[in-house]
Amino acid sequence: MNVPTPARFALHKLLVAQLRPAAFAAKADKDLLQAVQLLEVLVEERPGDIALAWTALESLGPTVMKKIRRGLGAADARARGLRKRVSAAAGR
Repeated sequence: MNVPTPARFALHKLLVAQLRPAAFAAKADKDLLQAVQLLEVLVEERPGDIALAWTALESLGPTVMKKIRRGLGAADARARGLRKRVSAAAGR
């Protein structure tokens, strides 16, 4: 069984939330909530994991990273300052 690292899973949830059509707004909201909860723990406990996951996802290209950043902005609306803390942990 392949299980993603928690940091990759959280960043993936940010991406998926941005890709869902408007008809699935409830699912997108759930994706953001899961990402926020996980990222808040990772920022405090395992910031290096966020940096590794961020670097790995950068290889997917600028369009994907733009959507992840947009998702992080939406997550920041739920948890003020999360964008800044995740960016710092990612070294960005």
